[in-house]
Amino acid sequence: MRKLLLCIIAIFLTTQVASAELTSYIDEHNRFILNGEPFFPIGLYVVQSLSDTSQLDEIASSPFDTLMNYNINSGDDIQITNYLNQLETRNLNLIFSLADYFDNGQADIDTITQKVNTFKIHPAIISWYLNDERDPATYLTQLEERYAKIRELDENHPVWSVHWNTDWVIQEVHTTDIVGVDPYPIGNHPITLVSQMADAANASGKPLWLVPQIFSWTDYPGDPRAATGYPPTKEEMRAMTYLAVNHGAKGLIYYSYFNIVDDPDYDTRWPQIKGIASEIDQLRPVFLSIYQTNVNDIVCDNADIDFKLMREGNTYYLFAVNTKEGSTAGVSFQINLVQKPAVFDTLFEGGRQISVVNGKVTDDFDVYQVHVYSWDTVRPVYIDIKANHYDGPLSVTPYDSVEITVALDPGDKVGERCDWWVGAFAPFGTYWLNPSLKWVPSNSPIRVGQWPLFDLSETSLRDTQLPEGVYMFFFLLDDRPDGTFGLTWYDYVNVICQSEAATVQTEEMPDFDAVFRERMQDLMR
Repeated sequence: MRKLLLCIIAIFLTTQVASAELTSYIDEHNRFILNGEPFFPIGLYVVQSLSDTSQLDEIASSPFDTLMNYNINSGDDIQITNYLNQLETRNLNLIFSLADYFDNGQADIDTITQKVNTFKIHPAIISWYLNDERDPATYLTQLEERYAKIRELDENHPVWSVHWNTDWVIQEVHTTDIVGVDPYPIGNHPITLVSQMADAANASGKPLWLVPQIFSWTDYPGDPRAATGYPPTKEEMRAMTYLAVNHGAKGLIYYSYFNIVDDPDYDTRWPQIKGIASEIDQLRPVFLSIYQTNVNDIVCDNADIDFKLMREGNTYYLFAVNTKEGSTAGVSFQINLVQKPAVFDTLFEGGRQISVVNGKVTDDFDVYQVHVYSWDTVRPVYIDIKANHYDGPLSVTPYDSVEITVALDPGDKVGERCDWWVGAFAPFGTYWLNPSLKWVPSNSPIRVGQWPLFDLSETSLRDTQLPEGVYMFFFLLDDRPDGTFGLTWYDYVNVICQSEAATVQTEEMPDFDAVFRERMQDLMR
């Protein structure tokens, strides 16, 4: 056992050291870690001259922080380095494109090797862009070779690949670290194409950086979709954005700045896009949260509303998107959480609040409207004591082993100092767990200690056989840490030990709640 424990510790330490050497990687929660912190990129596709920084200034003054520049390889190493330096001074990141180096055999591998070795240490780079919608029927072997070479040369930056075909995402999943899809529905498909493609990409099991549409298909007159295309409205862009995060996107790289910057309505649409990005910027901690919610915690009565409940710390967030090309009135959300709020706050709507009535909230939605609701919850202290992992009463024989365990979830009271008491009423006296963690008999309370509340997983206090009789084990916490016996939070478990021949009918069992209250009152006198 000791050798096994040492082995586990060694593996853990090795893993920690390896992670510490990396500045960007994917963690166990499928989050992108950048410089040791979870990071949700909010980015733009651009086509920029390496020497023209005018667009960089405009973007740097916005909530966007990441660029995918198709033009990154248009200059020599010095020009590329100067461009990367310009990004770094503006706190902008780059997804470095290697997506053009195909169909030229070893020459492409040599170019990729030179690019990766030259620029992998630059702090502006956060990822490599390898695959821009390449068909696996033609390119799978080349993708495998290039991905293997990139990871061989650089373990520190994950590879991102993007597809319009979700089948290709799955077929090529082993050639990337982060998957991407680019649903561009406006003018040609239902807006739910975003959620459908996101769900399909999530089947890969890898993080998703989704590419929302901000361009108009009319920017591509040679494409048949241009005939029905139009610039997405603010409501459509916002709806696509929240559909993406509702369906698991851990990053958003919008396509494309180089389209909209030349459009005649740039001065109108760019502020709208920045406003949407600002919302996502404020909500990044929520999208990166590791807190879990259950699918049935919130239920909606309207199938046209795409919604997702998330939680960060003590705050819940409900993201609701109207996917219908029409307004929808009287949409109801049923709250099935144990703790139900009195009101919903709405974000980005001037402080509007909605009352919760009988656990239900009702609201109206305009065309493609998004509502972001939030409310705070109080996490109570949860204290637990069990016998053989059972809340009791537990019936055993004198030949059975009885294990007493305790657990604690401090809720919002984490760190608050309390008096801790653990004891047992036995047929032959009252026993207490003392500061040395020994069970000792005493008619007067003995405190285990005075400690701050912390998260205590199920911990064994004793595991032994018991003589016949009725026992009550209890775990108490007093939020007045003065050494005087008291109980703010408590739990107890009863154990009935009897011979196999003896039976105790339910009606013969004492009222344990009454017994506990009476014994506690005696101790506090």
